Amino acid sequence: MFNLRFRSPVIGLPREQAIEVLCSPDELALEPEDATHALSRLIERGYFYEVDGELRVTMPED
Repeated sequence: MFNLRFRSPVIGLPREQAIEVLCSPDELALEPEDATHALSRLIERGYFYEVDGELRVTMPED
């Protein structure tokens, strides 16, 4: 169990915005299908989780 008082605010990024970032030539310049696949794999592996269309980073327990 963790103490909620010490948790930082949760910041999410809409899935569409994450795909735009991954497709940006300043970042990875992925094709939209590849960006969607990459995000799906990261969610499946537990690096991200999705709440109401927003992606959030999974924080490791201390």
